[in-house]
Amino acid sequence: MKKHLLINLIGLFLFMSPIYADNGDYLSPKECGIENALVYEPINEIEITFEGIIGIAADVKALITFEGNTMATGTITSRNYKTQGIATITFENLILPKGKSYKLEIPSGAIYLKDDPTVKTKNIKIDFEVPASIPLYYCSVENDSTIISARSIWFYYKTETEPIGNPTMTLYREGVPMNTFNAHVGWDWNLGQAYADFGMTINFEKGVHYSLVFPEGSLTPRFRTDITNEESRVDFVGGYTEPAEPVTCVWCSLFDDPNIDEINVVRFFYNQAIILSPDPKIQLFDGDNNLIKEVTPVLTKEKEYWVVSCDFGGIKIPESGCYITIPEGTVISAEDNERTNTKNSFSLKIETGVDKVSSGNLEIKVYDKRIIIDNAPLGETISVYSVDGKKVADRLVSSRYFILELESNGIYIVSINGKSYKVVI
Repeated sequence: MKKHLLINLIGLFLFMSPIYADNGDYLSPKECGIENALVYEPINEIEITFEGIIGIAADVKALITFEGNTMATGTITSRNYKTQGIATITFENLILPKGKSYKLEIPSGAIYLKDDPTVKTKNIKIDFEVPASIPLYYCSVENDSTIISARSIWFYYKTETEPIGNPTMTLYREGVPMNTFNAHVGWDWNLGQAYADFGMTINFEKGVHYSLVFPEGSLTPRFRTDITNEESRVDFVGGYTEPAEPVTCVWCSLFDDPNIDEINVVRFFYNQAIILSPDPKIQLFDGDNNLIKEVTPVLTKEKEYWVVSCDFGGIKIPESGCYITIPEGTVISAEDNERTNTKNSFSLKIETGVDKVSSGNLEIKVYDKRIIIDNAPLGETISVYSVDGKKVADRLVSSRYFILELESNGIYIVSINGKSYKVVI
């Protein structure tokens, strides 16, 4: 990366409108990167391109002026590439006072076409500015836009930037500071950048107004410490809404009598008002995921529960086990019909899910990431291990009917009272 301002063909050229009409008698510049530009760094070279092979008149100089007064004098040299001529004006690490507009001036006849030396330039004047501060170029979040969530927000500047001290950015919610984050300042390919990393994805509440503010004086151009940034700020509105909680079954009749060898009526209990979808189905699969039977459930109300019942007509449980599935969207909230159940599965036989392990009066069942122990030994410790031997839970039994929730599905070993049991969730 450059260590001084080098305005050349690699940079971003702005098309220069001819300074005068090109009637064929005069040579007009085509491009110059400094025209109407903001210059933040010491000036060493400025390049101007022409159509055609060019030469430079002897002993001519280029000037940089401010309100008609000469601020600096530069030498002019040329080089040619194919059919393009490039005039290079050289200064020696020129640092101009900030907050002013300047002109680059080249006298008439200073540059000519080698093929026809009578075709020369007229007096060239090119405006540019050394700004007093660094304004925001753009932000990764559009101002006044709606944002659902973000992990970081970035501000960009039209110069390569370095931090001043340890800068920070502050996130506001309805005008009140929420949190302050370290500002990461850097640069890449002629652009400066500063961003706040929130450390995690933040969800911005729907309809709430937020602002991220980067204070003035937090960064500077790479090679001029006397110019600093203006305050950078982006205002936006949150668009995140909490996903609706799914409708959840709180109990299944299989839990009351898991030691069955055939499936008849199975009932699923819900503690909220529900309705069934227009064409509800509950399915029975064997242990190899083959569909055994599909039935239409019915909905009844029993005391404080809504009960979904289905009759499988005495189907024998295969040796490989089986499971009952309530497809997603089968059960719908009666109060908010956008809330439905996720896909629920209830397995039979301990090798596949809802099971009962007997050791005296102790009974172990598993359901929906829960290990349920009936007649649990009070005061004993229950330890749960994954199949690779990692302990995932360790609890003291405080109730005869003990429930332990796990984070994920899988095969686990439950150790209690000196014995171990394998369960699959």
